[in-house]
Amino acid sequence: MIGDRWTLLIVRELLLAPARYAEMERALPGIPSNLLVERLRLLEDEGIAARDASGRCWQLTDKGRDLAPVLASLAAWGIHHYGEPSSAQAVHAGCGGRVLTRSSCTRCGAAVSPAELDLRAVEGFGGPGGDVAEAAERSQG
Repeated sequence: MIGDRWTLLIVRELLLAPARYAEMERALPGIPSNLLVERLRLLEDEGIAARDASGRCWQLTDKGRDLAPVLASLAAWGIHHYGEPSSAQAVHAGCGGRVLTRSSCTRCGAAVSPAELDLRAVEGFGGPGGDVAEAAERSQG
């Protein structure tokens, strides 16, 4: 379901923030527009993404947000094996501490749900110091 080319990159964009179709096209240069439509429909059919009340903005459902630790783990794996930036760990939105892939905060020790991750602050996940989208695109070849 999520292994098709571009699907995880779309999920990544929606983890960062809800987005309109045109914003996702800009954030994912090179994706054919018909493929973006197809992937968004598939994510919607599977209950991973949904349109907001206006029908103009895409956002992840709880099921989709549950993919956050999966993507963080993939980013950490890529960085470990391909020498990218030194950290692909998320930041706990509650206190600012780093979140390990086992989803607990290194600062306060709290168990962290996917909804509590602040992925904008993740180095190697579109945050300072790296871009997982580029690394993922290279690996999809």
